[in-house]
Amino acid sequence: QVPPCQLGRGKQTRSCRTRRSPPHHRIPVPMNASLLSDQAAWPDFSSGEEPTSCYAGFLGRCYECDAQGSCICGLNRNGMSDLLAMDRSKWDGDTLFCPNYEPLLLGINAIACMAAAIALVRVVPAIRFQAGQARGNASHPMAPLIILAALFVGTLSLLLYSALKLGLPDRMVGFDPMMSIPVVLRDAATVIGLEVHHLHVVSIALNSQVTGLGEQRVLDAKVRQFRHCIIKATLFCLLGMLPLIQSICATAGRSTSFEAQTAFTLAFALGKVVHFSSAAVVLRVETRSLLKSFAKSIDAAHAGIMVALGGSAQVSLAERSNVRSAMATSPASSVNQTTNTPTPPYLQPLLDELDNLRTASENIRTNARDLFNSLAFSTCVWLMLAIIPPMWSRVSYFIPLMSLVWLFGSGSLVKLYAMRMARPARAASIIQHV
Repeated sequence: QVPPCQLGRGKQTRSCRTRRSPPHHRIPVPMNASLLSDQAAWPDFSSGEEPTSCYAGFLGRCYECDAQGSCICGLNRNGMSDLLAMDRSKWDGDTLFCPNYEPLLLGINAIACMAAAIALVRVVPAIRFQAGQARGNASHPMAPLIILAALFVGTLSLLLYSALKLGLPDRMVGFDPMMSIPVVLRDAATVIGLEVHHLHVVSIALNSQVTGLGEQRVLDAKVRQFRHCIIKATLFCLLGMLPLIQSICATAGRSTSFEAQTAFTLAFALGKVVHFSSAAVVLRVETRSLLKSFAKSIDAAHAGIMVALGGSAQVSLAERSNVRSAMATSPASSVNQTTNTPTPPYLQPLLDELDNLRTASENIRTNARDLFNSLAFSTCVWLMLAIIPPMWSRVSYFIPLMSLVWLFGSGSLVKLYAMRMARPARAASIIQHV
């Protein structure tokens, strides 16, 4: 029907001019549609309000939102990301977008939970072994036991975090203290374990240099290294406590703004980069120094065996030559096969010492390489998260994935300090004997 105000040629009533909408607000209305369908398909701009746009920024993009601009998450998606929440409804805000895919997060956390349970089974026997060594020998160093205890706490914290994420997927790190405490404990255990391991390695290397440097200089170097480890452990533990500090502030109504949460996320990622990169560099430097120390000890053991052989009237020159060539190409246990004669009793302790030194050197080289690779990989991943803004909203994926990398690195330390199967006629413990 034609409105009465448009009847006639060019004539308009006062009421018609009053009801007419401004030209830039005119909306075409299909003639064959009902009034309800027209209002649903075409928004009403008669009040002069502009249409609400969905979030699209450097963190991500929302493709569907409601009239208030809050993102409508699809099936199995949510915006409850750790540290930097995209779901701002807790603070009377909107959902910016939905970066979390729930089935994938549940799968990663389930894998991390099972891996942590398996790691606990391996850590406990190593702790028992080191505790027995400490009880049986008063001079046995306590560093291996402290390192394994720190790894136990870290693994247990990871198991607790993964279980909580599986049971309470709507809880977020950085906003809920119950979720933040396991992450902080794992980070603190990592810092303590790495620093004590570094101190222990340096102590072993310095002990082998007492003859050349003197006891006082070696003692001063140990004290200096201990101070450095205390300073680094304190600094990195404070950086690792950022999620707990953020959750406490959020519970108290502080640091609820988007900018504050972004600052906490960046500080947490950069702290990880500094921690893991410095640990990797220090590990590489100190491991090389320790391997050089072992090489000198192996040369000294060679010289001791040669002196022992040369001082015996029953050992011929050809036999000494065979022993020297056998020691250069195979373990000490092959000496018996080369000479076809029983090893003299006075030579057996020297051969055992040489064998233990070689095995210990190879163990340290292998496990240090695995640990260094884990630290280098962690450094690259956290650096990528720090410099790529879209990754800031996906910390929920990084925490369990990097926990799996942490389990791989900690497994190298467990193998280094755990009891090893003894070879025939050799000591049951290699690292501790050396």
